[in-house]
Amino acid sequence: MKNVHSLAAALNAGVLSAALAMLAGGCSCGTSVFGGSAAPACPAPEKEMQQAVPKSTAAIKNAVSTTAEKTASKVPEKKKAESQTVDIAPTISTVWTLELDSLEGIKKSWTEPDRNITLIYDPEKKQIAGCSGVNRYFGPVTINQQKKTFKAGALGVTKMAGPGMDYENLYLNLLSKVDSYAIKDGKLMLKSGSDTVAVFTTGVKETR
Repeated sequence: MKNVHSLAAALNAGVLSAALAMLAGGCSCGTSVFGGSAAPACPAPEKEMQQAVPKSTAAIKNAVSTTAEKTASKVPEKKKAESQTVDIAPTISTVWTLELDSLEGIKKSWTEPDRNITLIYDPEKKQIAGCSGVNRYFGPVTINQQKKTFKAGALGVTKMAGPGMDYENLYLNLLSKVDSYAIKDGKLMLKSGSDTVAVFTTGVKETR
């Protein structure tokens, strides 16, 4: 009987030890409470469950910058708006002012006119008008903006006298010979054949 009681006491002591171990460690792995081989060992806590260490501020900025660059590279570039070609009549009131030195056939001895020589084209009325240096002129014109052709009709001119009459007469005479025009770098060039006989700029006041 003593042997039986001793065995039972030993078994109870073993069970109690195992229970205490479970309470203290959370899990008693690798050893059976009854001795011998245990069930498969408890897995160690996975790394993914560990608390992540916050990234440094610099690392975060770099990540954001990289993402922004990738996003920007995927955005298609906006097509640049093509600049509208300026023609002889961008607006009905556009005033073209002659560059006196460009007038073909002038002489150094001539007195320059007090007023700028100008040209205005009205596409609705199909007329040209302006100041020829001393007088006002006006008349019909046939202009083809596709082919850049220019043909002035008979012009009416006021009858005033003043300095610059030589320039005026030459200009009005050349207008009757012009058969085409071109616009380059914002300048209007009147041509007779292959020759440029007068060059105008815009954005200049009509009188000086």
